[in-house]
Amino acid sequence: LFKDDKDRNFLYLNPYGNFSSVKKGKVEKMLMVIPVPKKNMFEVVALATGLTEVFKPVKNYNPMLDRNEETEANRIAYEEVRNSQLKYIKDNEVTYGTIPLDQLFGDDKQQAVYITYQAEQVLKPKKRIFISFQEGRDTETDESVYLSLWTYKQAKMPQKQYITLQSDTDNKLDWYLLNDRVLENSEWWEVYPSVTIQSAILGYKPKEDSLFDICGIADSELAFSNALAHYIKKYTYLFKDVFGITSETVSVEREHEYIDILIKDGDKRIIVENKIHSAINRKKSDKDGESQLNRYWEQLTEKEGIAESDVKAFILCPKYIVEQMKVDKEQYKHHEKYAIISYKTLWNAIKDAGETNGDVQFGIFVDALKKHTYRSVPESKYEEMKSMFFKRIIDNMVAGMNL
Repeated sequence: LFKDDKDRNFLYLNPYGNFSSVKKGKVEKMLMVIPVPKKNMFEVVALATGLTEVFKPVKNYNPMLDRNEETEANRIAYEEVRNSQLKYIKDNEVTYGTIPLDQLFGDDKQQAVYITYQAEQVLKPKKRIFISFQEGRDTETDESVYLSLWTYKQAKMPQKQYITLQSDTDNKLDWYLLNDRVLENSEWWEVYPSVTIQSAILGYKPKEDSLFDICGIADSELAFSNALAHYIKKYTYLFKDVFGITSETVSVEREHEYIDILIKDGDKRIIVENKIHSAINRKKSDKDGESQLNRYWEQLTEKEGIAESDVKAFILCPKYIVEQMKVDKEQYKHHEKYAIISYKTLWNAIKDAGETNGDVQFGIFVDALKKHTYRSVPESKYEEMKSMFFKRIIDNMVAGMNL
């Protein structure tokens, strides 16, 4: 997704960067995808077209072998592939921020392949495109497209799958759905901005890992619920507009009868159910249409005797699952009682508060929220990838200066 210093797109084909000789000259386009929580489904990140092969299949080359399993033929093949790649990088001056590609990624003990293809064009989807490998209904909204390729079996190694037109009728239907409706549909795609690394990196400050990143809890609902409950109590005034708090002082409880966060706002109660990657859950004992949503609502209104007019309920979730959450919650009892608040709405409400600078820990919390403010998971991953990639370039620049 980043052009080199000469404004070219190079692609690395997962896994290991290689393909077998039977695929030589046969790959026309590449869809880049990432898995989503829903089983057997992927979201499309980008489409690469006009592919030219840089990797050349070599007999006996097997990147999957452990070093102690290699034969002499394997080692010779490995060196042939690696030397060919290094020569291509040098001869064609494949650099990013003046740093040769092989200096940014791996050494001779890590990999032999750095580039599989050069692409004429890399496109990004104008709307979110989801592809599943199970039978289902194809749907399209203003924001998303869901396509089912149910005649294809999902590859056991999901990082790489070849889809070809076969002779059977069922396969043809899915092939034309993918090719005509997705790959050849110019209305669904736009070109990634043509920005070279050297211009993009000027003034760029790589994101520092927060405590959430270091502790591996950047996707933890529990961690965010704990932090949010703490800061609603500490800085209530910052959250009044977000959750409709009216009292000057509130009390906040975690896991009150399994409710993620319960805000006691005078005589009123506010339910906050926090979701990041989990779905609305149900117990085995729940009847049709029942879930945690009705259990929490009825706990307060029926068991604790709080008037319905004094109870508000929210589902807090990342921006990238808001649309799906709207659909999912409608199948459950009392779904209409729950309004959806995105992490982006929450982040926008507190990101410019003076407390983000004056309170270091609060600033870390606000920074950690940002990961979940993007429209889609690919956008979030793109920002993470950019930060790591630019940091490698800058580190190499600094190392070169020190030499």
